[in-house]
Amino acid sequence: MPRRLDDLFMQWVEFARRSSAKPSWMTIFYACIWSIWLVRNSKIFEGKVVDWERPFDVVLLWALAWIKVKQPNFPYSLGDLLVSAEGIRDWGGGKN
Repeated sequence: MPRRLDDLFMQWVEFARRSSAKPSWMTIFYACIWSIWLVRNSKIFEGKVVDWERPFDVVLLWALAWIKVKQPNFPYSLGDLLVSAEGIRDWGGGKN
């Protein structure tokens, strides 16, 4: 279990490196960090209570939006990813 963000990033990069869908996996990492940042700021600056179910959905939404911009032929919808993220793991960016 990584203890610092840079350790997590290095583990994530190593995992993504072995995947044919590396750009998608890296986008998910960035969406996670972005979502944590947004939740943190809303808690600190707006005093909001964190609903930990919501950030997961927000991560998927950001990731899907960014993946679809970078890779318009990405074949999965948000509903597909909410059911199973295996599509990202299995999708090779249209190279299959």
